[in-house]
Amino acid sequence: MEKLFLAFIALIFINLTFFSCTNTASNLQVNSAEKIDSNDAKNRQLFEHVQNLGGAKTFRKAAIASINETEIAQLQHGDILLRRGYGAVSDFIADFLEETYPVTHCGFVLRYPNDEIYILHIISDLDSNGVRTESLKTYVGHSQEHSLAAVRLKTSQANREAVLNEIYKLKAADMRFDMGFNDHESTEMYCAEMSRHVIQNILKKDVLPDRAQKMGIDVTRMSNFFAPQHFEIIFNQLPK
Repeated sequence: MEKLFLAFIALIFINLTFFSCTNTASNLQVNSAEKIDSNDAKNRQLFEHVQNLGGAKTFRKAAIASINETEIAQLQHGDILLRRGYGAVSDFIADFLEETYPVTHCGFVLRYPNDEIYILHIISDLDSNGVRTESLKTYVGHSQEHSLAAVRLKTSQANREAVLNEIYKLKAADMRFDMGFNDHESTEMYCAEMSRHVIQNILKKDVLPDRAQKMGIDVTRMSNFFAPQHFEIIFNQLPK
């Protein structure tokens, strides 16, 4: 098992030990955007064990996000919608990696001529693993309140379209979600890694260079998406 996942499990154990002394046993859920690969029997068993510590599977400790009509109207094809998910894994990503902006996941906006909006992203849960297209409503419904932010890559629309095409190629190739969070190889990818990979392929430069390095872990920071030299912030619900 990769270092980040082991560190996550250790953190979960510590938090749950304290948590069980102060709260009821119903306070644990793992964010579906970062769950363990269901095709790996050992990982699935471990996930179910962690999920069942305390006995419940459905607790959400924060309100669900919402997105208003003004924000929806601003979204364009190829934008990136950031969020913070629910549960211990999301907390781990935001807190252990000391993110400046507490977001833990990202996906690309698909806006069709009839104004239907979908999100294209890479995700792992017990039902599926890989690049997925889901409705804006579903994506927002798995986000914590006041955690949504939309950004736009500072490049031509043609380049943004090309980025989406690269992601579709990964989907066709059955790219899997990387629970090892290792973006030094590209056989599997997590969300920020996929974004970095496809954008770099199109622009021929790295626009997500800032990294978190801690306890031997080396990953792409989500705060890269707020760098004004590379991204325009369309809206930001995160606390000031």
